[in-house]
Order: sequence, then structure tokens, then C-alpha cells
Amino acid sequence: MKKILFVFIVFGFFKVYAQESIETERLALDDSLDIAVFQMKESLFKQTQKIVWDRKEFVLKKQDTAYILTNTATQKRYIAYNTPFPLIQVDAPSGIVNEPKRMATITYADSSDAHTNFAGIELRGSSSLFFPKKTYDLNFYTNNLGEKNKDVQLGGLRKDDDWILDGLYNEPLRLRSQLSLSLWREIYTPTYLDKEPKAQSGARAVFCELFVNGHYKGIYLLCEQVDRKLLKLVKEDGTGVRGELFQGSSYDSAVTFDSIPPKKNYLRRWGGFDVEYPYPHDSPWDNLYPFVATVVDGDETAFAKAIQQQLNLDNSIDYFLFVNAVRAPDN
Repeated sequence: MKKILFVFIVFGFFKVYAQESIETERLALDDSLDIAVFQMKESLFKQTQKIVWDRKEFVLKKQDTAYILTNTATQKRYIAYNTPFPLIQVDAPSGIVNEPKRMATITYADSSDAHTNFAGIELRGSSSLFFPKKTYDLNFYTNNLGEKNKDVQLGGLRKDDDWILDGLYNEPLRLRSQLSLSLWREIYTPTYLDKEPKAQSGARAVFCELFVNGHYKGIYLLCEQVDRKLLKLVKEDGTGVRGELFQGSSYDSAVTFDSIPPKKNYLRRWGGFDVEYPYPHDSPWDNLYPFVATVVDGDETAFAKAIQQQLNLDNSIDYFLFVNAVRAPDN
């Protein structure tokens, strides 16, 4: 009886940890900042446990008010926390430039999904290119040669190959863009829903946390692209253009309605506008040109008669109020 009691006493001196092997996508480390970000169940994160990740062993435990992750081999310690947002890690060995897209590996994890894919990545924006915290454009591929695009579902949003990672650098609270996108979707309903009931009035977005080449970049906004698929523009079928999408890309004369430059249908850009869809085709500016001409050259009487046939006035009024309410003058 005394021997049995001795055995129990001896084993009482050992710490017993639960052990969890987690997917590579669910943990990101920044060795320069000594931080670790998890994307896992909160109840599991709060347990003291051994973790096997990327063939390395760690111990996660609470110490005072913080959680500490320790590499058992090197004794390297990280302050750890568990994010409620999707966790995205970009491995871009060739770096990231404005253009063109360079090949990268993207790992993604949220509460229900985790996967790794190849993608092209480049910097996105104009004035935002000079911000310390960059915005990125992603295009997913089926392989590391970029031979074919691949649709990927992220953040519970649509399944697509083209995504935006918005750095939100000039938003101290990181709320303005997300609030604005949601507000516009509440305000505006596409006028052609009877024909295309799945058409969206604007892009959706979710917050995420981003690492690039092993460095923590902070909170980002993962956004859908405004494109033909989102707006459900009818595809060309050989009978002519059946839906168009333009973007104001620079402050040139047609965009600002200061003057109307010569129309050149063989160019993708005209007067500060880019044609996004469809491209290429023979007459990308035939519909936009008369509208700009009405605004620039028409007198008050001609403008009043023609504008309602060339523009959805209710939508334009809503948008004018919207961009002023959220102070988005460059929109």
C-alpha cells in the first residue's frame, strides 16, 4: 500500500499539458516584434498546452495578464493573442512592387476554413503608395506559374480570384472604409434587380490581420473588387455591348468635366476614365462620350432636357450626399 502511494506522489510533481497540432495557416510569428497571432477556437487558446506547428514544438500558457508562447527548442518567447478576424500571411520572396504582380504564397485561416494558395501580389493605389502601410492587390492562381486564375472564397464573401487588402493607413480607428461600404449598400439598390436579382450595389469587406514576409502589418480590410461579376453586368454574346463599367482613374478633363477631349476608341483610357468592362471592343466610349459632352458643352436648357436620359438622377443625388457625408472628395 505504501508503494502505491509513493507512485502517486511522484507523478504529482510533473506538469501535464494537453497537446495540439495546429494547421500552419492558424499561427503567424513576427520574430522582430516577438508576437504570435493565432486563429483558433477561443476556448482552446486559453488552455495551457503544448502546440506542434510547422514541425516545431511550443508551449502556450498564461502568465500574469498575458499569454506567452515559448519555443521549447530555442526558448524564444512571444506575446500571443487570438484574433477573431481572418488571419492572412503573405510569403513574397521576390518582394512586392507597384507593377507588375509578383508571385507569392498566401495562407488564410478563419473560424471555419484554412488553406494555402499561389497568388500574384502588387501595391495598389495612387497617393496611398506613399503611405508607410501599403495597400495590396491579389490575384489567385492554380499554380506558381500564374497560368490560370483560381477562385477562392475568403471571409465569407464571394468566391473570386481578385481581392484587395486595404491598409486603412489614414484611418486611426480603422472604421471609416468599412462603415462607408456598408452604408452605401444600405442606401443604394441597383435599378436592374428585376433582371439581375443577384447584383450587388457595392463591394463587401471584412477585417483581417496581415503578415507579410514574417512581419506583422496590422489590421487590414479584405475587400471584394467592383467588377462585372459583382454588378452582374450581362456578358457580351457577339451581338454588341450589353453592360459597361468605367473607372475614374485620374483627374483629367473628362472626369472633372472641364473639357471634352477627342474620342479615340482604340484606347482603353480617355479623358481620365478607364474602361474596365468590356475590354477590348470597338467602341468603348460611344455611350460615355455623349454624357460628358452634355455636361461640358450643353447650355442649361439642353442639359435639363438630356440629363435624365443619360444619368440616373436619384442614384446621383444619393451618391453626392453620400460622398459628402463620409468626406470622400476623391470619390
